[in-house]
Amino acid sequence: MVEIASLLRVQLQFQASQLTVQVHHPLGIAINYGRWAETIRQALVQRPQKEIYRFRMELYGEGSRFLEWSQTGNIYQGEPCPPSHWSWVVLTTLLVFPLGLPAAVFAWRTEQLFEAGDYLEAQRTSKTALGLCRLGVGLAGVVAIAAAGYGLFALVQPEHFRRLESGPVESGPVESGPRLEQGGDRERPAVQN
Repeated sequence: MVEIASLLRVQLQFQASQLTVQVHHPLGIAINYGRWAETIRQALVQRPQKEIYRFRMELYGEGSRFLEWSQTGNIYQGEPCPPSHWSWVVLTTLLVFPLGLPAAVFAWRTEQLFEAGDYLEAQRTSKTALGLCRLGVGLAGVVAIAAAGYGLFALVQPEHFRRLESGPVESGPVESGPRLEQGGDRERPAVQN
């Protein structure tokens, strides 16, 4: 049995924001046009390209210049809105406000861009919001671990901390004794005349 895909000749053309896929097939081979178009659309969704938003599929019989069938569509039509990650945004805002605020802006922009029809940009803002949330939760985790480590150290070394809490140790008056003379290898008491 010969695989149909090996018998096909495919040409791609890119113009403005549309990708045109021309498929030339041998005569006498039945092709499910709708299934092919959906398969190609799904392949384009899996590998998004910044400039491509629409596609057109054209089928020709081998050796024929006449168009048998064509379909034009939006690549991302029917795709769900990328996640906004609102639960992560709220958690990040509570833990690390400076990162939670921009994450909230990106989450909001995700929905706005999707409604405007810009799926790729909505996908990017969704990933940015999630990245900011992960960074914020990670930083909060590092701070929590550092605080727990400090608390554990304080439990293990209580005397050291008590001395620090009581303030500097004040020394009393220095007692005077015989004055020592320095010289040579050893110290000896100074002789008074």
